[in-house]
Amino acid sequence: MKRTTRSPDKTSFISLLAISSLVLMPLSVAAGHNSSGNQKNKDAQSQGSSDGHQASRGNEARPDPHQTNPGSSWVGGGITLNFSRLFSGRQKPPDLPKMLDKEGPQFPDVYNMSDFSIEAYAKGNWPMVIDFELEQRSVVLVTIIMEGVEPFYYYLNGNTLARHQEKLTIPARFGDTAKPATYSIRGLSANVGEAKQVYLRLFGIGAGPKAVGSLKIDELRFQPGRIRPQQKEKANFSFHSHEDFTKAEAEFWQVGRIANGPIIPKRVDVEKIRDIVRRDERVPGSWQGKANGKPVTGQFQLQVCAWVEGKDGGDWATALSPELVIVE
Repeated sequence: MKRTTRSPDKTSFISLLAISSLVLMPLSVAAGHNSSGNQKNKDAQSQGSSDGHQASRGNEARPDPHQTNPGSSWVGGGITLNFSRLFSGRQKPPDLPKMLDKEGPQFPDVYNMSDFSIEAYAKGNWPMVIDFELEQRSVVLVTIIMEGVEPFYYYLNGNTLARHQEKLTIPARFGDTAKPATYSIRGLSANVGEAKQVYLRLFGIGAGPKAVGSLKIDELRFQPGRIRPQQKEKANFSFHSHEDFTKAEAEFWQVGRIANGPIIPKRVDVEKIRDIVRRDERVPGSWQGKANGKPVTGQFQLQVCAWVEGKDGGDWATALSPELVIVE
């Protein structure tokens, strides 16, 4: 299904140009391939989140830059960077409220998970939640920018490495009506001197009372770990919602990782969830391992976005599967 292409900002261009000169590695689908990853998973299970919420997880796949590339259309990497599409600008600015109502929070088609921006609704006094993990002590900065409002800068806890959720409150100065805003997250090294990008893996982000208590979309499943579409095999997915959402979609992202660096996701397919997502409902679905009807190969992650339109509040939630599927 076609989705509106959002051109990244200048910062994103610089990041992606740097990425293009480096080697991207796949993400391992077997946590057992990384002994340190196993220990982190145990730590995460014992620690939960900073607000006492246990982050839900399936058979969590750990990044492993030593894994053999399962398939790629770009030499030296597990992902294709289509720069002609990234740099194609619009002749006129998009109608952001209309876009957010129709398509939900807007992620770039290709982005750096350690330094990215999205477009979504924001409102004063809204709760916000981020579900993430780190590999080293870091500086993690959240920025929210809205036209006519002083920007909001907020440091997350960069000392907790295991996967956890952190909540914050958007300041009252963002007003009492939901309006489009730019949310940015950046993870940097905490050492004195030159800062470097660090590994930051996002598992979820959301804003608004319908989307946040803990993250209101959870229990994502994406299985089996390997499929062969030419043999009519498909990947099954499901997720659970703690709230009613009027719109939702399942997105499929090819993922690779720069060695000892950030994860680079690329969106390849989108499937609209036709029915309204109800509170306490588990929503199932399947993916054929194709993009625009054509077979794809590589390693893929499920991302679920759920939202309500601005006139109904504008709340939104995005969750990413801990499980990965290799398509051969």
